[in-house]
Amino acid sequence: MSASQEAPDGGANAELEAAAPRRHSAEESQGSQNADHLQDAEDEQAGRDVYGRTAEDPDTDADGDLDEEFAAYMRSMHGSGKKPPRAFMYAPGGLFNLGSVEGGQHVNNQGDGPAAGWRSPSHDGPLFAEEILTAGDGFAEPSWFSDALRALDSRLLLLTGTAGTGRRTAALNLLHRHSDSMILRGVDATVDFAEWRPDGDEVRGYLVDGLSQPQQLLKGWLVNQLIGRLRKAKARMVIVLPDAPGLVRELRRELPRHVVTCVPPSTREVFAARFEARVPDAEQRDRILTALGREQVGELLGQDLSPAHVAELVDEVVLEESDFVTILERMSFLAEQEVPELIDRLRDQPPALAFLLASCVFEGLDYRIVQEEADRLLELADQRLDAKLPGTREEEESRSNPRFVFGDSMDDLLRGIGARQMPREVRSASGYGYSVEPVRFIRHGRSQAVLRHVWREYGQVSGLMTDWLEKARPENELIRPIGEVMGMAARWGGGRRALSHISALARSPERGTRQVAAAAMAIAAQDPVLAGEIRYRLTRWSLTKGWKLRATVAYTCATAYGVSRPDHALTLLGRLMYGQDDTEGHPVTSAVSSALRALFTSGQQSAVIRRLSEWADEDGRRSEVALTSFTYLLQDIPWCAGQLHAGTDAAEHIVGLVHQALNEEEHFDRTRRAILSWRQVADWDEQSRDALEALLFALSYGMQHGVLRLFVSIDRDENDSTAGKDIARQALTAWRNGQPTHTSSGTGRSTSDQRSPTR
Repeated sequence: MSASQEAPDGGANAELEAAAPRRHSAEESQGSQNADHLQDAEDEQAGRDVYGRTAEDPDTDADGDLDEEFAAYMRSMHGSGKKPPRAFMYAPGGLFNLGSVEGGQHVNNQGDGPAAGWRSPSHDGPLFAEEILTAGDGFAEPSWFSDALRALDSRLLLLTGTAGTGRRTAALNLLHRHSDSMILRGVDATVDFAEWRPDGDEVRGYLVDGLSQPQQLLKGWLVNQLIGRLRKAKARMVIVLPDAPGLVRELRRELPRHVVTCVPPSTREVFAARFEARVPDAEQRDRILTALGREQVGELLGQDLSPAHVAELVDEVVLEESDFVTILERMSFLAEQEVPELIDRLRDQPPALAFLLASCVFEGLDYRIVQEEADRLLELADQRLDAKLPGTREEEESRSNPRFVFGDSMDDLLRGIGARQMPREVRSASGYGYSVEPVRFIRHGRSQAVLRHVWREYGQVSGLMTDWLEKARPENELIRPIGEVMGMAARWGGGRRALSHISALARSPERGTRQVAAAAMAIAAQDPVLAGEIRYRLTRWSLTKGWKLRATVAYTCATAYGVSRPDHALTLLGRLMYGQDDTEGHPVTSAVSSALRALFTSGQQSAVIRRLSEWADEDGRRSEVALTSFTYLLQDIPWCAGQLHAGTDAAEHIVGLVHQALNEEEHFDRTRRAILSWRQVADWDEQSRDALEALLFALSYGMQHGVLRLFVSIDRDENDSTAGKDIARQALTAWRNGQPTHTSSGTGRSTSDQRSPTR
């Protein structure tokens, strides 16, 4: 299977065939030089602990940008005189049960990292199985669905419709239903169909969610070529397009058999389907509706709600925590209608207006942060939020003092904008926790509705808010909300200069400001038209000499933009390491390493490992970054063990990278610690044990310096674990006696015989 045909594991549930073992024809010599290496390995054990560490051997990453929790752990362990625990599990956002559990469990991850919350939909790469299955869960089949299935027989379907009508959900169901396959891929909106080719013979469906250049579909010869390629690959493609009257009219004229308009089912049908999927028991559904009031619910369902709003309603109803009036107060579909009235009510209250805008941007953060940012906005506005200016002394006897410390209370401000101060909750940072009392609007979606309204309706507000947000403190908890607003602003504004304010942030010497630009790029790229410009800018920036723009590109690859376009992101990351970092640090290298970890944890493990294997074969910074990043990714024991146990293509890359990392002095200790930790896990997990023994057996084929040192560490490890110890001892004994080290008596397991080192 070629690299271009490999279906990554984390994507669409593709079954990977085990590749044939690949061996080097040239064997490393095992002469006197290795004897010296073995003696060195044995001698150095006396001054190291079971993880190969000395007090003078701190494990600081040259790139300096590790995940905060992991960095704090490593710093606490080194130089403290403590031995690490027998087994160390690193699973951000995960849940470990260390005893018997009765009843249900719930984990709520609200972090800002790439692993937090729902996976970003894939726009260029394998579509995740969970998104495909979720799209079919509670899907109300519209009346045109059967016609669309028949149109898809032609291999190409153009699905038009307005935003919010469920076009992507319908497209996923069409592809899955027609192909009866989970091996589906997303195609980026910037695709040029004249150059595009299907990705191997296994993929049965392609989804293009928006097109930057939809006019290319008006070229008959190009569409015929596209259909021919899809037919040859036995695949189908659905292209989601906006309901632009002129474009749709031309497409219907040129491609009448391929165009279908997405019109959602009635609100009642969508509600019934989703409600039944969430609550399968009919008696329980009847009880919930009776408690809420059938007439009230029926009246609400009589309105023309979008599928997204119906899904929001179902989510609230099934909780059974509120009455109908309370649920209605929270529904986001009423937010747009209330914004003009809210703005008019606060027009003569500058502090309230500032507090409203600050709450919209920083909703969910601590009330103190919201208040500080509101005060900063009010000061920066310099009376631009005042509907009326005070008169002169001659015209008035007295006027309000803007610096009066007993102004509007927090309760009054919150009540005025329809928000509330939530109960105290504890959040965590690197090495410590802190309490917050977040501000949240009562009605869902009000923050975005307010920002969209003022941005479009009041031209001068955009300049004030951009100036305000650009000068915000670049603190970690402020980066995401500021970036989201900046990105949404680019989508709301449009025009040739839609990204100008983001480009200015990308050139900042401040790391936090560049991360704001990256977050903004990810949000702006949700617009298919802007996605094309963003792709162009990132490609151009990746080739510049200056480190600031290149660091911003790396940060962007770590966001939803890169996660949804893994191949494009990895290509950009590979280009970034040809330039130079600044003289005071390593921001580009650090950002690249962080982006690689983000892509890995997002479900693109195979693609990342394959690319790291390619880079490690080179000389220079790409090889260095590849090995450094891999030593951290190796700590994902369940995934690595799964690949080695199944004998996938990724397993061969893992073996080769481990072999090379062990032979590099800078990476040896971290690689050895990861493998020794793996031994502790292998004591109670059979798959991990099989995989570890397969890895060690493969490593024994090339007894270079690093492998010898590792085997000595395992042989002399005083822990009770027996995993891999026999293999290490047999390999060392055979080596000392001048016999071949790759004897088949190591484990007797088939997985061990499938791989040999690739380096």
